[in-house]
Amino acid sequence: MSIAKKILSEIFPFLDFKKELTLFGKVLIGIKTLFNLWVVLWLFVYFVPPIFFKHEVVYKNIHFYTNKTTNLEVYKTILESTRKHIVSNKLFNPSQQIEILYIDAEWLYKLLHPLDLITGPSYADSFGHRVVIHEMDTDSGYAFRYPQDSHKESIVAILAHESIHVMQYSRYGFVTMLLAPQWVVEGYAELAEEGVSIRFTKSNLRKILQKNIKSLDISELYILWGFMVKYAIEEMHISIDDLYTKNIDYDRVYHSLLKQYGKATR
Repeated sequence: MSIAKKILSEIFPFLDFKKELTLFGKVLIGIKTLFNLWVVLWLFVYFVPPIFFKHEVVYKNIHFYTNKTTNLEVYKTILESTRKHIVSNKLFNPSQQIEILYIDAEWLYKLLHPLDLITGPSYADSFGHRVVIHEMDTDSGYAFRYPQDSHKESIVAILAHESIHVMQYSRYGFVTMLLAPQWVVEGYAELAEEGVSIRFTKSNLRKILQKNIKSLDISELYILWGFMVKYAIEEMHISIDDLYTKNIDYDRVYHSLLKQYGKATR
């Protein structure tokens, strides 16, 4: 059997008609074929974006792919604002390419990312260089950060947040990121939204600190974690690298933050 035929028979197992299979075997082959098709599609969209996206907008080290017919200058302005916001971040690397895929087609987004209900309409993949965003309104400049709440957020804030995740993976690698505390990973990305976010404010933090921490939704937790990371870096003088690589005491940072901003029930 030639190499090409062998590869095709692996991706599309039903092509091998020599096998006599039971009904159960045929069902299994059907499932395997569908899964393989999903993997192939996923790989093409992620690693060869121009095939699926008509337009590419480039601003320095940020590449933006979209099928939308909106004036492309609007996207360039968004990318410029995003880069200006993250360029001073200590994890920023000007030679690192960041790709943003704007997948507005509902069917394609859900096909590529079935965990949408968990992560929300934007995320950074663990390969370390790509951001995916699904819902945004360029006319208003806002998008929805989480599917389970109705809070709008600045598009620039969302792209800054997800771009920081890209930088985290690039700086620390997949294993370190997997082992790093979630409050550090998400908190540091949330902190990057400061100044452009309509959610990440001290007034929101004070409201959050008046609640029982167990009752906080994911959006509120991210804000809390962002201010915890900010406090750890600025007030406790913990280095960014130590936050990711050492076991920093969550309760210590949390209660220190409470002393500065007020008490909350735990």
